Amino acid sequence: MRFTSKSMLCAFTLAMAIGFASAGYAEDADGQKVEPPPMPDRGTTAQGNCIDENSEYITRGKSLFSVMKLTNKCEARMKCAVFVYKINARGPAQGRATLILGPKSDGAAATRSYALKVKGAGGFSTSARECRLI
Repeated sequence: MRFTSKSMLCAFTLAMAIGFASAGYAEDADGQKVEPPPMPDRGTTAQGNCIDENSEYITRGKSLFSVMKLTNKCEARMKCAVFVYKINARGPAQGRATLILGPKSDGAAATRSYALKVKGAGGFSTSARECRLI
């Protein structure tokens, strides 16, 4: 295909880009654009596209806990090893656990939490996770 002007070449390139960009989306019955479901990574990774992570502090009685909640957004079972290290003025707290997350369609089984008893709220913290398909 030969283009005789730069404007025709730009128009053709723009049309191609729009076509490729829209090919990744589907439409539901109402004509709304729907993103394809997330797919898990192969191997042991953080599974950033499949796992939502939320953290918060809660109290149970007189004890304070840092809670790490993982939610699976993919249709595959996951096994996640979580590692948490928190430090504040009252001292450090460290913990690890293995959480089994069901597929998204299992509802409550797709969400699991890990609670680490801490000596105080705030300070510095770091956490990591290694998830894989099972």
